[in-house]
Amino acid sequence: MTLVVAPIPVGAKLIDTIAPLGLGQLVSMREAGVEGVIAYLGGNLTPTLLEDAQQAKVGVVPVNFSRAEQWQPSAQLGQADAARSVRLLQALGVPLEGLYDWCDLEGCGSDPTGYLHGYAPIILSAGAKAGLYVGAGGLLSGTQLYALPGFTGYWRSQSRGIPEPQCGFVLSQLYPSVHCAGTLVDYDYAQHDFQGRSATWLVGAG
Repeated sequence: MTLVVAPIPVGAKLIDTIAPLGLGQLVSMREAGVEGVIAYLGGNLTPTLLEDAQQAKVGVVPVNFSRAEQWQPSAQLGQADAARSVRLLQALGVPLEGLYDWCDLEGCGSDPTGYLHGYAPIILSAGAKAGLYVGAGGLLSGTQLYALPGFTGYWRSQSRGIPEPQCGFVLSQLYPSVHCAGTLVDYDYAQHDFQGRSATWLVGAG
């Protein structure tokens, strides 16, 4: 299995799901026009999924799980979560240089700025890029999101009232959730943000 990091083309159709995905499902999704799968570190993102996705010619995007509603952020927790994310990526044996590591920001019980300040440097020090899924209850305005040091990609949730950073988004999640190849998924579309940046995925070399 040889994977490389590549930019996701504008308009590419992806799905995100916490469900396990087999080769047959991935092939069916690809035949239905799905070009990428957003899968969860510590969950359905496994070496087998990476191998099957490469065989099905589907890109893979890693994302971290959100925390329970009203979770309490801190700088120390941000550092710990980022370090765990890096360990999980390294355990999968995937290239990190230039790969977006997606932090899921939603449902905060208090201001998450310190948490995010703690998170991004750990990711950057591993050679990856820091990306932020902007979900409901993130408590930050668009201006505050854009001002976060280290984060260079934003992914818009399907929820209502999502604040938009000045740079815009590189991924957008569509409402509602639907079934694809027998699995409940959210559809996502790739775009450039207003600074010309794109999300990244893991694809087979060549």
